[in-house]
Amino acid sequence: MTKEEHILNFVRYAKGTKVLRRALPLLSPEALTGYAFSLLRVFEQLNILDPQAPADHVASFLRGVMQPLTTVFEHMNLAKATEALEILVNHSLFGVFSIARSKVGLSLMEMLLVRAQQIRLGDQPSHADLENWTHAFAAFFALMESNYLNLLTISEQYLSTEIWTFFTLLSMHSSQEQRFALLSEIRDRVMEVVRNQADTSTRPLVFQLLQSMGINPSELY
Repeated sequence: MTKEEHILNFVRYAKGTKVLRRALPLLSPEALTGYAFSLLRVFEQLNILDPQAPADHVASFLRGVMQPLTTVFEHMNLAKATEALEILVNHSLFGVFSIARSKVGLSLMEMLLVRAQQIRLGDQPSHADLENWTHAFAAFFALMESNYLNLLTISEQYLSTEIWTFFTLLSMHSSQEQRFALLSEIRDRVMEVVRNQADTSTRPLVFQLLQSMGINPSELY
């Protein structure tokens, strides 16, 4: 049995994630990074990616597995972030959409995109690292394209406002052409939210998305 198969068997149950919550913080940084990348290779197969997975199991996984792994993501350089994104793209048999439609999947992708953005803005990565990230992100975006509206429809049933934060992070990494493709898919829903002044939870997040695209929301009223 491979390391990845062992991980799948262990995190399949809430008790396993509770054990990991205690064990993962005890690992060395190198071992924790190795565990994180092994998990990425089988992430699509996790049973907690089902949008209807029991809420207590999802919460246990977020606390027991994802929270300790934030340390790995917070200290990644851009080359490692690119490697992580490529693993998600290349090891997702049903596409990254199958990961993004869940609370746990969005949490993972947001951590990765946030870290990459921090590096791009503050760490002065090399030109080669930036090019590699852009190439990996383009492959990721292409797999997601034509699924953004479906993702929005599914996610709003389970994830409420979190999907809009994900879209904003996508926009921050996107070219103008990619932003246009994203906005074209979800335009009707965006306009619906913008015009609903009573929506005090989603509307500010949609405004943030539009601003990341260089669009003044007031011009859409």
